[in-house]
Amino acid sequence: MSGRAAVECRMLTAHMLYRMSSTAPGTVTTPPPSVASNFTATFTITDGVTTRQATYNGNLSASTQRFDSEPNGATLTYSKVPSGNCSHEGTVGAGNINLTLTDPDGIKYVVAGKLKDGPSTSKSVSGSGTWLLSL
Repeated sequence: MSGRAAVECRMLTAHMLYRMSSTAPGTVTTPPPSVASNFTATFTITDGVTTRQATYNGNLSASTQRFDSEPNGATLTYSKVPSGNCSHEGTVGAGNINLTLTDPDGIKYVVAGKLKDGPSTSKSVSGSGTWLLSL
């Protein structure tokens, strides 16, 4: 393979790896009392070398009934290891959570899963939050 072809092949491979989605199991919780204005989503992620815990601490623009997933009842879909600040929007309730998180570079992450409690009807939510990674 010529030098130029090898460089193009490496660039294409890197682009494909960056664009591929990975999933991670986790849990979404809201703190007591019965009305929640923030939530925590915790996932076990891997970057192919290291496995660590990624925690998203988010606030809600409007309070909602408290909601929680079963342990490992939520899934994070991601194309790169999350970090920093994100905005989020989606729905919570009727037994499900489905949030799309967007970082400042436009990278999207999806948090989805089944809830063991929460609003009986689906409710639109939005807000912002921050990712924290454990080592």
